[in-house]
Amino acid sequence: MVTVDIVSGNGSGNAGVIFGKNDDRQFHTFRVTADHSYVVDRAVGLVDGELQWEQILPYHYSDALHAERGDHIEVICENANLWIFVNNRLIEVVEDTAVESGELGLIAGNFDDEEGALWYFDNFEVYVPTENLEKEK
Repeated sequence: MVTVDIVSGNGSGNAGVIFGKNDDRQFHTFRVTADHSYVVDRAVGLVDGELQWEQILPYHYSDALHAERGDHIEVICENANLWIFVNNRLIEVVEDTAVESGELGLIAGNFDDEEGALWYFDNFEVYVPTENLEKEK
C-alpha cells in the first residue's frame, strides 16, 4: 500500500504501484489519475522497442479517489485474484491468471510532454496477507 499525491502540474498523468515484476517487459500496474480515474494493466513485452500494454481493467472513474488530498491505494494479490482498494474502500475485485510473484515498485508518468505532473509517494508498505480473502469475493 502507498499514499500517492499530485504535487504540481496540470494533472495529465498517472501514478501508482508495480507488482509481479520479473523483468522490465512483464509486470502489472495499478495507477490513479488526478481526474479520479484508475486503471489496472500489465506490460506484455516489447514490439519494435516499445512496451506493449494489455488493460485488465480499463480506466474507470471512482468517487473514492480525491487526488487533491492524496490517495491511499492498495493491491492485494492472492492466487489469480486482485483486490483493489482506494482510501481503505474496496473498489474492484479482478481475476487475472497471469499475475505472478515478483518485485514491487512505484510508477509515475505524464501524458502531456509540455507540462506534466509531479507526483509524491509516501507510506509505502509491503506485507503478506494473513487471512484468506477468497471468502470476501
